[in-house]
Amino acid sequence: MANIISIHSFRGGTGKSNTTANVATLLAAQGRRVGVIDTDIQSPGIHILFGLEGEEITTSLNDYLWHGREIEEAALDVTPNLGGEIKGQIFLIPSSIKPGEITRVLREGYNARKLTQGLSDLVEKLALDVLLIDTHPGLNEETLHILFGLEGDEITTSLNDYLWHGRDIREAALDVTPNYISPA
Repeated sequence: MANIISIHSFRGGTGKSNTTANVATLLAAQGRRVGVIDTDIQSPGIHILFGLEGEEITTSLNDYLWHGREIEEAALDVTPNLGGEIKGQIFLIPSSIKPGEITRVLREGYNARKLTQGLSDLVEKLALDVLLIDTHPGLNEETLHILFGLEGDEITTSLNDYLWHGRDIREAALDVTPNYISPA
């Protein structure tokens, strides 16, 4: 059974993607098979931290959500981009950086249940030890579904009054209490 960890914040610019990339690299260095999925579909960017240019992304999470591709087809092995001695592997499932695809998300949203099923499929088909989910900041239906639709943990990258207010809203909306991994 893989560990599934969502990296979330209630606002942008708090280091979610950097935290995700660093944790993924540390886990892979220990020999683990790690999946990283960029569910910040409205403003994707973690691919840059793994050394990918836009033209290198030929298949993305968007292709799974809207175009009938299997989610594992979007998985890119970014391990060679890391340099150094990495015993495991990192598979990145990027979101599309194409303006038309981003606009579609803003206009239509996406099927959060399909994404949750895809995450489970990804863990199984790539035989992952850990799946890290780089979420969209703030609260929306898709992010709530990711945070509570899967059995897993959460790393929250900003601890302030806004976070705690957001946490109260989120818990009230779903009537559950999440497991938190919070920086001390």
